[in-house]
Amino acid sequence: MTFEEFKTYFNIKNFNLDKVRNKIREFNHVQRFSLDNYDDNESNTESLNFSYASNLQDGPKYSFPQNIDWTSLMQPVRNQGSCGSCWAFATAAMIVGVWKRCNSGFSDFLSTQQLVDCDTSNAACNGGWFEGAINYWKSTKPLRDADYSYVAYKKACTIDTTKALDIRIDGFKTSNESTSLYALLLKGPVAVAVWLNSDFQNYKSGVFFGCDTNNTTSNVNHAVTVVGEKYLTFFTSYWIVNNSWGTGWGIQGYMWLPVRYAPLDCNLSMYGYQATFSN
Repeated sequence: MTFEEFKTYFNIKNFNLDKVRNKIREFNHVQRFSLDNYDDNESNTESLNFSYASNLQDGPKYSFPQNIDWTSLMQPVRNQGSCGSCWAFATAAMIVGVWKRCNSGFSDFLSTQQLVDCDTSNAACNGGWFEGAINYWKSTKPLRDADYSYVAYKKACTIDTTKALDIRIDGFKTSNESTSLYALLLKGPVAVAVWLNSDFQNYKSGVFFGCDTNNTTSNVNHAVTVVGEKYLTFFTSYWIVNNSWGTGWGIQGYMWLPVRYAPLDCNLSMYGYQATFSN
């Protein structure tokens, strides 16, 4: 497919980011990030008290304190098909990963179709955003994918509340640069947005350096889930990214994106969301 055909098939559209940016500013210190909002008495976050983003212009001078890989917590790579529901897949994958990390006996996958059909704050196959999806599952408990299966188009919302899972979401945290994204990632997967181009469409393997360096905007048009960060060489660390285009794309459905300033990281570090849970 041409890139235009590809975008049409997956119904890829630019997100409206004005409200999103304001919300993120409410949650983060834009000029000076503080780990106080993220640290749950984990000693390994203490060494993050340096300005990591300021050292990324010519490649990172430091690696993060530890590699992270939550791939084992992820549900099998899904395929959203001809429906712009990437926001629902990224949100569901993030929540499953974080919940499974804290609840080792949990083995269910959440219903993305429930979000497509029932989350009226988003636009089903015409796009959506993480905040609305998280808040929907905060007020209405999620169902298993097996109980509300994905069909890749919007249909009537039909919920059997007797089958709802007891997952108690009480809010979310956000990140807007690499250090805060890493701090969230210590707790589990993070739903993020990226700016994709035709090279992104054709990605096969390795660390992807194909983001448009002339694109100085902060636009994004696709949602994915960051599930890890690894140090590769002195100049290259990369994020491990879970996508929703099936296992035939990328590394069995995954991608490696460089830990760099936006837009070299496809703007991945700018819009991170992770749900929080009550006991």
